[in-house]
Amino acid sequence: MAKDVAKVKDQLPAGLMAGMEDDAVEHQQEFKSDQLIIPRLTILQDLSPQVKKTKAEYVEGAEAGLIYNNVTNTLDKSIKFYPSKFAVRYIAWQENRGGLVDQTLTKEEVEANFEENGLGQWTGLITPRGKKDPVRVDVIETPEWVGLASGESWGPMPVAMSFPVTKAKSARKINTAIDLTKVEGKNGVFKPPAFYHKFTLSTAVESSGDNDWFGWVVQHDGLNDDLQTITDAKALKVAFDDGTAEVASEGAER
Repeated sequence: MAKDVAKVKDQLPAGLMAGMEDDAVEHQQEFKSDQLIIPRLTILQDLSPQVKKTKAEYVEGAEAGLIYNNVTNTLDKSIKFYPSKFAVRYIAWQENRGGLVDQTLTKEEVEANFEENGLGQWTGLITPRGKKDPVRVDVIETPEWVGLASGESWGPMPVAMSFPVTKAKSARKINTAIDLTKVEGKNGVFKPPAFYHKFTLSTAVESSGDNDWFGWVVQHDGLNDDLQTITDAKALKVAFDDGTAEVASEGAER
């Protein structure tokens, strides 16, 4: 985020900048993890509300195939991505494109209590918290990466990206690139952690039968040589490992 800081510094009067620095020491606001939203990056599709002018979520200039940041409301054709932590979640959605019901299910719970109806998808009943009656849900296996990303006018900043169903192969491409990278060190050959890698992510049309959609194009740019993004990506992984950071449900894909 150094680029954004430099812009602000150049635009502010010297006296105001000095006061801001002093106040940052004495009056810094601290937020808990559940009071913050880690931005989500999604690929806009033909039915995404951001591309429809009649929807409240409409974003000027939005069109299918662009990458959307749901916090900055920015649109990009490609982004740089510095991975931190990979996980697989099992997310329950109310059927018929309904809302989020539960994102804390374990694989064991899903396999024991739901009927599998396709690769990485199950159906069954859940009684939502605070409700008396169960609802029928679709449970979707959802690979997810968190890391740092930057677009044309934002970042690097922490982001989350979901790779459900048709997008799962893109997560596997990221995973495979990381897993296959080996380096000769003083103690022999080793695999650098994910936060030492960098990727360029863009989009392209994919098809299956009569259905078309935009998916991710993954380009592995090799090992990162920028110490700041490595340090920040590592710190983000540590925050997720120790529970001080978490991904909110806002903008999760199905």
